[in-house]
Amino acid sequence: MCFPKRLGPDVGGVFGNDLANRYPDRAHAVLTPLDNTSYVVSIRAPLNQRHGASDVASQFATGGGRAGAAGINVLPEQAVTQLIDALKQQYQ
Repeated sequence: MCFPKRLGPDVGGVFGNDLANRYPDRAHAVLTPLDNTSYVVSIRAPLNQRHGASDVASQFATGGGRAGAAGINVLPEQAVTQLIDALKQQYQ
């Protein structure tokens, strides 16, 4: 899911938490545009296996966080496919 920047910087985390509660068997990544070339990313591990979110986020220069919830402060647009691949590898 991608939100317009005008909704505010915290919308990704709030929506990520909502998705995690609604779909506890799935991992979630919410991308919010930072500017025309990059995103802020909120990552949530599945609630039934709260691990791996920080492992995914830390693969990117500005990523980090906790095992169940992590983020990336600046994800270049060209790295979105790399993020999707990292999520698939972590959670499939």
